[in-house]
Amino acid sequence: MKRKRTCAYPELDTALYNWFATHRAANTPISGPLLHEKAIEFAQKLNVESPSTSWIDQFKERHGISFRIVNGEAGAVDLATVDNWIKKLWPTIREGYSPENIFNADECGLFYKMLPENSLAFKGIHLSVILHIG
Repeated sequence: MKRKRTCAYPELDTALYNWFATHRAANTPISGPLLHEKAIEFAQKLNVESPSTSWIDQFKERHGISFRIVNGEAGAVDLATVDNWIKKLWPTIREGYSPENIFNADECGLFYKMLPENSLAFKGIHLSVILHIG
């Protein structure tokens, strides 16, 4: 039979969760050490025991928080600039092109002579790159 475990410091949990949700809504990157520091700061203000790293781990698990890689730059887009581009600049750029000849290659790079960064190798053998010019 499982017991429902409650949080040892519900006020701290609520304060830290609200702070986290507010800052993530503003696209502020938050690391584990920053979250722990903020929890310690809130604990001092609420006069409760400083949270341990295991309490922080349990906090993240309780609220479904995980470390992820941030992708894209959508939060940095100025919507007025986008609107201006679509209405004024895009029509002049696409003149003379039919829709089937327009492709989206957003931040796409073409590295046709780039060497691979990884390789299979025997253990203990140092890998070096040999460039063939020709």
